[in-house]
Amino acid sequence: MHIFLECCAIQRLLKLITEIASHLVANNNAVPVEWFIINPPRNSRQFAVKRAMHLFTYITATAKMSIHIARRNKMNNSNEIDPLEIFKSRLRTRIHLEFEHYKITHKLETFTAIWTFNNALCTVTDDQLNFAIEIT
Repeated sequence: MHIFLECCAIQRLLKLITEIASHLVANNNAVPVEWFIINPPRNSRQFAVKRAMHLFTYITATAKMSIHIARRNKMNNSNEIDPLEIFKSRLRTRIHLEFEHYKITHKLETFTAIWTFNNALCTVTDDQLNFAIEIT
């Protein structure tokens, strides 16, 4: 029997998501790995603020899509790409696109409020986007 959370193909991805999530939760509490499949309860006190939970939800959705793409490619005998690399690429692309949009519209403070929570994913310094080391 193949148990999803114990699948060796996604262990590195789950480890990265756990690391990112530790920056999003209050007091660096551990995030149950089950939250990867079923999102945290809406009234969870693990997240200090609502936007941290929104970021976590987006991150897990992106990870699930990355796993789906990697699996689909493998089933179609297409290019086999590690789900972790797909995830990091999709996450960097989305953040970069959002950064450029908010930069052009002169609303970098909005971008910062959305994406740089506890520097889990990125930071902005002198109007320059810097990704967290984990997703580069």
